[in-house]
Amino acid sequence: MDQATEFHPPPLKSNWPSTFGIIGIIVGILGFLSAASQIANIAFMKAMGDSLVVIPESGTGNTDADAAIEDAVSGMMTDIEAFAQTKIISDIALLILSVVLFVGGILLLQRYRKSRAILLGWSYAKIIVGLYSVYQVRKMISIMGGSMGAMFNEQMASIPGGAASAPPFDMVKLYDIMGLVWLVIGGIWVLALPILFLIWFNRQDIIDDIAGGYGWK
Repeated sequence: MDQATEFHPPPLKSNWPSTFGIIGIIVGILGFLSAASQIANIAFMKAMGDSLVVIPESGTGNTDADAAIEDAVSGMMTDIEAFAQTKIISDIALLILSVVLFVGGILLLQRYRKSRAILLGWSYAKIIVGLYSVYQVRKMISIMGGSMGAMFNEQMASIPGGAASAPPFDMVKLYDIMGLVWLVIGGIWVLALPILFLIWFNRQDIIDDIAGGYGWK
């Protein structure tokens, strides 16, 4: 009588690489488009220069107010031009990191072990470059607030009615608050995925799965 053949079920294949791989691919594409649009915007602003800004006429004959507005706009454009020199560098770095994330997501989806090192490296770099970029945007909001807010306050004060027509709040302070809000929201957005990857890929069970799990190359 033939001995019964012992049946060994195939090892189970973990599902998390598909989930995290798709997330990496989608976020990589979105990040690439966002960084590319930022680079295009900065290049456009530098090419157009002062022609992008139209200095409004107060119509009050108040030459001091008009001069203050012109000085505010001129100073803002000078500050933005200097700011753009460093901002475009960080945007190019974010563009490259988006490509790295996209490639890492594809490799993880295909269960290549080297995807872990790529995505961990991306996480560290994204935290540094991403937070620096968020700080730069906050700085740009502050620059615009200092110039445009002062210009708006000057316009409101120069129209008939004087102090009675002044805005109910300081526009410079409003821009400063907007910058702080962006710093918090932008920082959380930048840190979310890198921290998730750092926690996930450093779990011992995930390390063991990548090292000896089924389907890894």
